[in-house]
Amino acid sequence: MAYIKKNRLGGAMVWAADLDDFEGLYGEKWPLLSTVKNSLLGTVSLTSAHDKNIILNYMNKCRIS
Repeated sequence: MAYIKKNRLGGAMVWAADLDDFEGLYGEKWPLLSTVKNSLLGTVSLTSAHDKNIILNYMNKCRIS
């Protein structure tokens, strides 16, 4: 997100939004899209360890064995 903001790009793209947790099975609904939106709006920073852990935990739960 820092690259997008630094270079004043128009936004971000998520390739597979259908893989986001739209039902909230692993926590809040839409964690991926919400994080992207909030980061671009400046309401969350992805540089904190807490934010990175939230995303990594979600990604680990969604892995198909």
